[in-house]
Amino acid sequence: MHLIIISTAKLIIALVILAVITKTPHDRTLQDPFFADQKWTLIDAYKILLPLCTLLMLTSVLSQMWGYPPVHLQLILQLITSSIWSLAIYGLFHFIIEKPYRITPSIFGLDKAKLSAGVLPLNIVIILFLFSLGIKSDSLGIISVAIEYSKSGVLLFLLLMLVINVISPVFEELLWRGILYVPVARKVGTWQAIGLLSFVESLLHLHGGLHETAGHFLYGLLCFYFYKRSRSLYGPIILHIGRNLCVSRLVIGKALAPYADGRVIDKYYVYTFFFCGFIINAIWLINFLRKKLNSTGNASSSADAAIIERPRSPANSEFR
Repeated sequence: MHLIIISTAKLIIALVILAVITKTPHDRTLQDPFFADQKWTLIDAYKILLPLCTLLMLTSVLSQMWGYPPVHLQLILQLITSSIWSLAIYGLFHFIIEKPYRITPSIFGLDKAKLSAGVLPLNIVIILFLFSLGIKSDSLGIISVAIEYSKSGVLLFLLLMLVINVISPVFEELLWRGILYVPVARKVGTWQAIGLLSFVESLLHLHGGLHETAGHFLYGLLCFYFYKRSRSLYGPIILHIGRNLCVSRLVIGKALAPYADGRVIDKYYVYTFFFCGFIINAIWLINFLRKKLNSTGNASSSADAAIIERPRSPANSEFR
């Protein structure tokens, strides 16, 4: 019962903050032209967020009132609720913002030219992952549950891990960084929006304790910073997926222990992270060298043009 009370208190605080934001009387003009194209309003953004808050609270209360059903049923229920969460974000976004405002992925910086925006977040994730390789204890207290899940259905368990660690992060970044940031920033200012939305996002992780809420808050600040500086959701998405995969490494390894050696699983983790790191760093390096060459070529062309167009002096004219 006390968990329901804590979750409700977190949700109420988050809703109060969101209500206070709407009371700010004047809209501000964002100086960055990239964000100026995001023309939906705060009301549009709240039409997406508030139903999601209701869904979040409903699933939280039901899961706590359900008790302890059989493990295979827990697995199925988690898979269903996680999938519904992602589908709800995209469905609301599609009908409220994407279709009316004719949104394309490039408005969030999701195009080939911006892929190098994920370089720094990915390298941070690789460092965190290498650090996590030395962690052997179950700090989350869920490894035993993961083992039971894998016994109930390893394919279902892996599908759940895919939804939680890859699919949900993409849509959550779309929600917090893509949909909410600009309308809130127009109301309260850029850095105020980053701080307030990071706090609200941390509160809406209803099951976490105080230390987990603080961790989510700091993580949210970092994601907003990457989005603001790079003008692309690639960075936050990569950071979110990488962080979740780092946290899930022990869980997945223990769950698959009856089928594969833990060292083999870690090896595939290493291969995957470093392959992605190599690809994105290579793209960044190629773009960097291309820009350098283009700028050098343009500078040389400008210098040659200046020499050609330089007017002849009178002395040279007489000599000729």
